[in-house]
Amino acid sequence: MKTHTVSISEKAYPGGLRFFECRECEYAFAAEVNEAGVLEYATKVTVNYGDLEAAHSYFFIPDDVPTISMSAAYSQDDGEA
Repeated sequence: MKTHTVSISEKAYPGGLRFFECRECEYAFAAEVNEAGVLEYATKVTVNYGDLEAAHSYFFIPDDVPTISMSAAYSQDDGEA
Protein backbone atom coordinates (compact mmCIF):
# COMPACT_ATOMS: atom_id res chain seq x y z
CA MET A 1 0.00 0.00 0.00
CA LYS A 2 1.22 3.50 -0.81
CA THR A 3 1.35 6.00 2.01
CA HIS A 4 1.27 9.75 1.48
CA THR A 5 1.49 12.67 3.87
CA VAL A 6 -1.03 15.51 3.92
CA SER A 7 0.22 19.01 4.73
CA ILE A 8 -1.69 22.06 5.94
CA SER A 9 -1.71 25.33 4.01
CA GLU A 10 -0.08 28.40 5.52
CA LYS A 11 -3.14 30.56 4.76
CA ALA A 12 -5.92 30.62 7.38
CA TYR A 13 -9.42 31.74 6.42
CA PRO A 14 -12.20 33.14 8.66
CA GLY A 15 -13.68 30.60 11.07
CA GLY A 16 -10.43 28.62 11.21
CA LEU A 17 -10.90 27.18 7.69
CA ARG A 18 -7.70 25.67 6.29
CA PHE A 19 -6.83 23.64 3.21
CA PHE A 20 -4.95 20.35 3.40
CA GLU A 21 -3.23 18.71 0.45
CA CYS A 22 -1.11 15.80 -0.65
CA ARG A 23 1.55 17.01 -3.05
CA GLU A 24 2.18 13.49 -4.34
CA CYS A 25 -1.30 12.86 -5.79
CA GLU A 26 -3.21 16.14 -5.44
CA TYR A 27 -5.63 14.82 -2.79
CA ALA A 28 -7.12 17.87 -1.07
CA PHE A 29 -9.74 18.81 1.50
CA ALA A 30 -10.83 21.83 3.50
CA ALA A 31 -11.65 21.75 7.21
CA GLU A 32 -11.80 23.98 10.25
CA VAL A 33 -8.91 24.03 12.70
CA ASN A 34 -9.65 24.96 16.33
CA GLU A 35 -7.76 27.44 18.54
CA ALA A 36 -5.29 24.73 19.60
CA GLY A 37 -4.48 24.02 15.94
CA VAL A 38 -6.27 20.67 15.89
CA LEU A 39 -8.25 19.56 12.83
CA GLU A 40 -12.02 19.42 13.43
CA TYR A 41 -12.70 16.28 11.38
CA ALA A 42 -16.50 16.77 11.38
CA THR A 43 -16.04 19.91 9.23
CA LYS A 44 -14.01 18.15 6.52
CA VAL A 45 -15.09 18.75 2.89
CA THR A 46 -13.24 16.79 0.20
CA VAL A 47 -12.04 18.85 -2.77
CA ASN A 48 -10.22 16.15 -4.78
CA TYR A 49 -9.80 12.42 -4.07
CA GLY A 50 -6.29 12.02 -5.54
CA ASP A 51 -4.90 8.47 -5.58
CA LEU A 52 -7.62 6.18 -4.22
CA GLU A 53 -5.07 3.41 -3.63
CA ALA A 54 -2.96 5.53 -1.27
CA ALA A 55 -3.35 5.91 2.48
CA HIS A 56 -3.08 9.51 3.63
CA SER A 57 -1.95 10.67 7.05
CA TYR A 58 -1.78 14.06 8.71
CA PHE A 59 0.30 14.65 11.82
CA PHE A 60 -0.16 17.76 13.94
CA ILE A 61 2.81 18.89 15.99
CA PRO A 62 1.91 21.76 18.35
CA ASP A 63 4.22 24.75 18.73
CA ASP A 64 3.85 24.74 22.51
CA VAL A 65 5.26 21.89 24.55
CA PRO A 66 2.68 20.65 27.08
CA THR A 67 3.66 20.92 30.72
CA ILE A 68 2.37 19.21 33.85
CA SER A 69 2.29 20.88 37.22
CA MET A 70 1.82 18.95 40.45
CA SER A 71 1.91 19.78 44.15
CA ALA A 72 1.58 17.76 47.32
CA ALA A 73 1.22 18.46 51.01
CA TYR A 74 1.85 16.23 53.98
CA SER A 75 -0.02 16.60 57.22
CA GLN A 76 0.53 14.35 60.23
CA ASP A 77 -2.31 14.26 62.74
CA ASP A 78 -0.88 12.99 66.03
CA GLY A 79 -4.28 12.84 67.74
CA GLU A 80 -3.53 15.50 70.39
CA ALA A 81 -6.11 18.19 71.07
